[in-house]
Amino acid sequence: MAKPEVNEVWGELMGWVAQNIEKTATIAPGATLKMQLNRLSRTAGTYEHVRAFTNKEQALAFIGSAN
Repeated sequence: MAKPEVNEVWGELMGWVAQNIEKTATIAPGATLKMQLNRLSRTAGTYEHVRAFTNKEQALAFIGSAN
């Protein structure tokens, strides 16, 4: 788990990204980090635009890439 200060900064960053980029996907090295990042995204209200995955194909499908 990240420290509360990290969570706050990450939430602010995700808010900025959601306003400036249509969709972004992070590929996390493990399920725990993926869940934490997605929880932060939901808390920041950016879950429809900013998500984490552990699988490259799922991440590409989310952002709408055919590659």
